[in-house]
Amino acid sequence: MRRTVLFVLVTALHFAATIGLLLFVFGAGMSRFDAGGEPGWLEAACGHLLSVLAFPVLTILDNWTSLRFPGWWGYVPFVVNSALWAAALMSLPQSVRRLRMRRPTAQTTRTP
Repeated sequence: MRRTVLFVLVTALHFAATIGLLLFVFGAGMSRFDAGGEPGWLEAACGHLLSVLAFPVLTILDNWTSLRFPGWWGYVPFVVNSALWAAALMSLPQSVRRLRMRRPTAQTTRTP
């Protein structure tokens, strides 16, 4: 139960961060649209962070133009992407523990 709640919480936080960054970058871009100015450092940094958070699902869909989600279905790729990130982040500590247990120590290695 605790892992499920944590999974939903991480998914929701990632989803909120992605949507928030998307709205900020879009709004900042539209505010300088008529002037044609260059993006500031904050807008550029948020745009790069959005690209990282949008990987892999949204990046793939951005390049796959034949697959579109109309209306409210447009949120499905964002939720799937956030769920993948949550699964990856939640499995990371266990993977690190498993790697540490496999690492040979000086006592267990033999020299020929």
